[in-house]
Amino acid sequence: MTKSMNIIIVSDVPPDARYTAGQVLNQAMSGLAEYQFRFYWFNQSRLDTGVKLPPNCITIAIVGTTYGRLLTFLVRACNFLLRCAPLFAKPVFAVKTALALASLLATAVKLGLRVRRDPSHLVWFVVQGERPVIAYRIVAWMARKPYVLQQWDPLSWWMGHRQYPRRIIRVAQGLLSRLEQNALVNIVPSDAWKEQLEAQGKPAIRLDNFIRQQLLDEPRFLAIRDPRALHAVFVGQFYAGQELVRTVEALRSVLRASGREVVIHLFGSSAPVHMAGTEVISHGHLERDELIRRISKWDVALLPYPTAAGHEETARLSFPSKARVYLAAGLPILACAPTFSGVHRFLDKHYPNHYCNIEVKKSPATFVNQLLEAGYEARRARYRDARSLVSREFSDSAELQPLRKLLGDAA
Repeated sequence: MTKSMNIIIVSDVPPDARYTAGQVLNQAMSGLAEYQFRFYWFNQSRLDTGVKLPPNCITIAIVGTTYGRLLTFLVRACNFLLRCAPLFAKPVFAVKTALALASLLATAVKLGLRVRRDPSHLVWFVVQGERPVIAYRIVAWMARKPYVLQQWDPLSWWMGHRQYPRRIIRVAQGLLSRLEQNALVNIVPSDAWKEQLEAQGKPAIRLDNFIRQQLLDEPRFLAIRDPRALHAVFVGQFYAGQELVRTVEALRSVLRASGREVVIHLFGSSAPVHMAGTEVISHGHLERDELIRRISKWDVALLPYPTAAGHEETARLSFPSKARVYLAAGLPILACAPTFSGVHRFLDKHYPNHYCNIEVKKSPATFVNQLLEAGYEARRARYRDARSLVSREFSDSAELQPLRKLLGDAA
């Protein structure tokens, strides 16, 4: 490979399909087989280093924010003072913050020197949280190389979830804004986020866990009908538990009239949940493509999304990966999601005949009865329509090709 065909990738999540974000990286890097990726792992979460990387990726260095002996001693001293002298909590916390920042800056300088000396001339930064933001600002300044910037979730959600003070969040967002402004392009998972960045004069493209066209072209379709129950699917993490319960209750309330029950099929690595009066079957984790094949036979997919105050930006800018899975499986979708959210706006526009949001229609009776009455041919037609939508919006040709062209122009 020539020098122009190498790309440095700096990320806190490895491109390993076991991690949600890692799936996206793994797919994108594997799809860009003409490039060789040199991975610098900013391992802020101290993840297991035994990872399975794409064949065109090698690990160059693993760096973290671990303390040296002196800093470790000082942190332990601070913790002792917090236990024994709570009156001095504020100044001790200030010292602990300064020590953490000193460690982060030392790591960033070390990483910056490594990236600067690397023979590759293009950098791909992956941001998740405030520590990479701070580190990457220093690395970008030291390396003096063009870079692309990829984000998964809004920084305000990440820091707000960890209860950072608003003042600290604003500082981190300011640093991030500078990174976005100077990037060759910003890679984000939704159209709403892309449009927001472009309105600020920052170049952006959309890329997330795209579906391979080869899978979408598979003709196989199987449907089941259970006269006793409606079979629903839920995929992923339980980050919207209240909304999930509300969605299931809305479904059950309609089915009572027909004397049918709800059976929920759970897929993912989360611990199984219990819902009183509802049969729940946990299938565990499946690889994404096999998951799509498995769930397409059932009746409906459940899409709870946070509606509580404080999650507005995340709901507006993010796009849940489970929605892509549901569409690729050709399933109708019953949601509980804010009406301003990106996922509601997309599905309401592009999938209106097979989508219902209980935030809009409190009683989804018409929608559910249509599911019960749909015959095989109607379900197969919906399957084809959904896959056509995915091919147009979320396939490798729709999302990876624009990135390939951009990287080719930069090389």
